[in-house]
Amino acid sequence: MRYAWGSLPSATKLPLSRAGILLAVLLLTLQFAGCVPASPSRYLTIQPYEGKLKSDPRVVAFLRNADSLYKSACSMVADRLTLDPTEIHLKIVVSDLTTKPEEYADAIVFASARLDPDAKGVIIEFYSEPLALDLFDPRKLMAHELVHATCRHFFGGLYDQQPPWLKEGLAVYCSDQGEERIKTMLAYYTAGAGFDTLVNGLGGDHTFKDYAEDYLAIRMLANTFSDRDFAGFIRELAASSVESTLLKYLDQKPEAFETSVREFALAFLSREYGAQTESFHKFIAALGAGHVDSAARELAAARSKGLSDYWEGEARFRLAVALVIAERYGEAIDYLEQLKSRYSRSTINATHADYYIARCFAAQARYNEAEGEIDRYILCSPFSKMLRGPALELKMNLERRRLNSGTN
Repeated sequence: MRYAWGSLPSATKLPLSRAGILLAVLLLTLQFAGCVPASPSRYLTIQPYEGKLKSDPRVVAFLRNADSLYKSACSMVADRLTLDPTEIHLKIVVSDLTTKPEEYADAIVFASARLDPDAKGVIIEFYSEPLALDLFDPRKLMAHELVHATCRHFFGGLYDQQPPWLKEGLAVYCSDQGEERIKTMLAYYTAGAGFDTLVNGLGGDHTFKDYAEDYLAIRMLANTFSDRDFAGFIRELAASSVESTLLKYLDQKPEAFETSVREFALAFLSREYGAQTESFHKFIAALGAGHVDSAARELAAARSKGLSDYWEGEARFRLAVALVIAERYGEAIDYLEQLKSRYSRSTINATHADYYIARCFAAQARYNEAEGEIDRYILCSPFSKMLRGPALELKMNLERRRLNSGTN
């Protein structure tokens, strides 16, 4: 709030020191010279949340930090998209999921963006359960949804007519989620098959498995153009179709462009992930044959070749499960505890570790500890169809065993 000096109450009209006068002049000079930038949050509204997880510390922290997350996300988007997201009237909303966990198929919805008819802006809606479980990076997800919102704002109705690979590829590229999407793709890798089956083209049905190829298509474009030409390519889409834009900037029809993307994606995946992916699957082959110690040696060999953090997490988890099956419970618990300490809850294997630690404790007749682990698992993985049934069954068995044995 600003006051003119003459409008201040008389009690506040105290003599100013020379330093005070100089400071006041400096502040006024900076202000009127335009050196104090307007807040990038001038069109941002954060809606209060009164849902079932309103006291959860992660949800509270997200809402408290939403303004700074928004500023950081805006900077990320503006840098790569070269469009200004701060011109959009944006409302951030946190809501509880209405879909039951068992109704999910392969994917979990973390957030969504839609038009706000009241404010002629955009609403980005985050869901409280994934927030509370720390299943995603809020800054990157906000940037992802901001890309959709910004493009829809600047391009108008033409944006919704663009193909999914372009919309999602831009969102993933500009929000720095490329590596995460590639890791999702690699989860479907088949040993010996190479990456050919994973790079399946930009057309056809579009699922979360295709986001990596979408990203690689945009990355290829960014590598091809200078920053200015890439910005021009993006702006051209505001007035033209993808087909005409590709023809103008690359002299390619969609079929030729898709071939170029495939070649780029296969070369990139082979160069960046080929050796370690094959090493990982040698480890899996040894594990599948029941050779736990041999698999451990394969894992050590793979790590010496520069195994990625992603594959190492997968390997550690699978080796731990094999140790549980082999009834080597102490070793399994050590592996699983290391997994939990190293990887966040956004890594599904770190969440599943609670279930297998509970199984180890149960086998060791440490029933109270087992119940604590299984309760944590049920709380932290409401979306998991894979182990939720066995987890609930184990919990009931633990309660019966503890009551019958009268031990801890």
